[in-house]
Amino acid sequence: EASLPVYLTMAVPALVWAVISFAVMIYAFIKRRRLWAIVNFALLLAIVVFQAGYCLGYPRGESGPTLRVMTFNVQIFNNYDIEEVANAIRKESPDVVCLQEMPTTGKEHEFATLLKGYDFASAGRLAIASRLPIARIDRKVLREGARRALIAELRFHGKPIRIINVHLQHFPSDDLDKTGEASRISWSK
Repeated sequence: EASLPVYLTMAVPALVWAVISFAVMIYAFIKRRRLWAIVNFALLLAIVVFQAGYCLGYPRGESGPTLRVMTFNVQIFNNYDIEEVANAIRKESPDVVCLQEMPTTGKEHEFATLLKGYDFASAGRLAIASRLPIARIDRKVLREGARRALIAELRFHGKPIRIINVHLQHFPSDDLDKTGEASRISWSK
């Protein structure tokens, strides 16, 4: 995502590219430059296909079942009241909630009792609450002495799915070198 083509296609609306291409195509027709006209027509067509590509190919009619997943950084309940967080989750009514920065002082057990109808699994400061039965829990170390992932295996309409909860690193400096380094993480056994 940190490349010039991606930046240009995301930062500059595609309509601008279409207007430029259309203007060059008109100029090429006026000056009788067929190759320019053909190239710009192809560019216009590519822009339309690119923009419409997000809508093409989806099956029509009814879609399958929907799994509602929510993520919530509870910040060790320092900035949020425990009941306030439980109420917010109940209001949204997700099937699965991935929670980060859970306390490890016993408050997590109190919180789990507030979420009636949810299975609850936690590992360190990560937790997953699920309305679907949790078949299996796995904990993975992302890097020795660093971040961990909590993985829950669930069954959704007869099919196994995995929910992976990770508390991503925040880089206040937005230093791209540090971000790139954090993305080169391999799973340890």
